[in-house]
Amino acid sequence: MAIPDIEYVETCLSYIDPNLPRNDWVNIGMAIQYELGDDVGYEVFKRWSMGGESFKSRQFESTWKSFKQGYQTFKMGTLVYYAKSGGFDPKSIRPPRQKSADELAKIEAARRKSHEQQLKDAAQKAKSAQETAIKRWNKSPPVDQEKIHPYLVKKGCEHPAGPIKQYLNYLQIPAFNKEGKLTTLLSINQEGSKFFIKDGVLSGSSMTIGKRKANMEKPILLCEGWATAQSVYQGSLLDYPETGLQVVVAFNSNNLIHVARNIREHYPNRSILICADNDCRNHYNAGVMAAQQTKDALTENVEIIFPVFSEEIIQEHLDKNGSAPSDFNDLHAISGLEVVAGYIREGVAELGKQQTLENDHSSDLEI
Repeated sequence: MAIPDIEYVETCLSYIDPNLPRNDWVNIGMAIQYELGDDVGYEVFKRWSMGGESFKSRQFESTWKSFKQGYQTFKMGTLVYYAKSGGFDPKSIRPPRQKSADELAKIEAARRKSHEQQLKDAAQKAKSAQETAIKRWNKSPPVDQEKIHPYLVKKGCEHPAGPIKQYLNYLQIPAFNKEGKLTTLLSINQEGSKFFIKDGVLSGSSMTIGKRKANMEKPILLCEGWATAQSVYQGSLLDYPETGLQVVVAFNSNNLIHVARNIREHYPNRSILICADNDCRNHYNAGVMAAQQTKDALTENVEIIFPVFSEEIIQEHLDKNGSAPSDFNDLHAISGLEVVAGYIREGVAELGKQQTLENDHSSDLEI
């Protein structure tokens, strides 16, 4: 009798440590969904994931719901690959039988139906979240200028630039889509914990500082975090005191590429300087990797800068704050605004060199 798919999948999983890097964990989840479908796959993936030390139910749920288009990329071979790294010998167990054409067709039809329903549900939830964001934003007053919010003090931006309000003890930072419509709000409490409105759409949404005053011939500075954007904007004012440079906040590394594409769509001739986080102490340097992927996707008129910290400074920051420094706001606090401005200066100069080379190349082609 053929071994059921679920038995073979669980055998593979028994050889895989659930405490592996997030990207690998996600790949395994998509492979499980492909092989076992939404219902059974969900249960198997969750049971295995719960064995990880960093398992968080909310994170698991949101990740599983995001598995919509990964079916053709990660399959049984993915699970076998990871299992073999843990000592699994594929020859020691008979693989599951191949599904018939009718079975595959039924599975694919069920997937399409499930995917369509997921899209409808997500759209409805996103609309509701957007309505919540608009209502909260409209009734929130400006930030308290007499009793400065602790997070603003901690981040050295007591007088923040760009749109910001305060709802009770929570800072409210808006995110807008490429049509300029408010989609969600980032809330920051007095301890610095951050969260977005549940089910709000962040992908492609951003916030801009200096939008109306920026020199349209100057580069746009793109970064992850809001506090980072404040430091970068303040740094740009040292060299461009009348306007500063336009700064766009993507809110996280995964959103950099989506926001960058929106910028390029709106301003096809403007250069982009990505002010990346340097997550150098993490197993996967998400900030630098996301910045590089974004640069590769845009291909031209884009450059990357990121702060570099000495081992001594990193250790001091770890001892004092429990985390390593990674972004330009950390650099601002540690080394001062002039150092931040120096990085921006170098990045802008590098973009200028790129444009000169492109112009020279164009001239050669015309001749």
